[in-house]
Amino acid sequence: MLLVKGMKIKILLTFVLVSLTSIVCAQRVVVSTDAVKWGTVSPNLSVDLVVSSRLSLNVEGVYDPLVNVNFKRLSLSTELRYWFKRPFYSHYLGVNAVTSTYEFEKQNKKEQMVAIGVGYGYSIILSKRMSLTPHVGIGAGFVRSHANTELYTPAPIHTEFRPLLTKFGVSLSYIIN
Repeated sequence: MLLVKGMKIKILLTFVLVSLTSIVCAQRVVVSTDAVKWGTVSPNLSVDLVVSSRLSLNVEGVYDPLVNVNFKRLSLSTELRYWFKRPFYSHYLGVNAVTSTYEFEKQNKKEQMVAIGVGYGYSIILSKRMSLTPHVGIGAGFVRSHANTELYTPAPIHTEFRPLLTKFGVSLSYIIN
């Protein structure tokens, strides 16, 4: 039964990837990076795909691989954006979802966050293929904290629902297609 379930997942993922490649080949693709996150030494990359005349889908990943630093982070977010004129030009409103894992080594603390929110951005055209997009998003989500205070005693897990800043930054974008 487990083998059949694994095979179903592989078939579903293959179907999704094939359908995404047909979208990518026919539509505009934009690759961008967030300057604010680079300012905090957080490597990041996002991809925007145009899905209709006014909608685009943004997927972003942030990973802090630095081992000797006291803070580590892995974050994935996606946002469906509605552009008021056309994609990657002028204002947009978006609906976003974010998931992150943080690790604070000095405090021996780990946090996981899952949130949804709304976002706003404005794309400033720099050249035919380059743009600068300041953006911000607010929302709410669950934050789960786990702290190890003693070596062999399991620490309590604390979960709370709170308002969060789901997006904040200035993205430098390059239009591929």
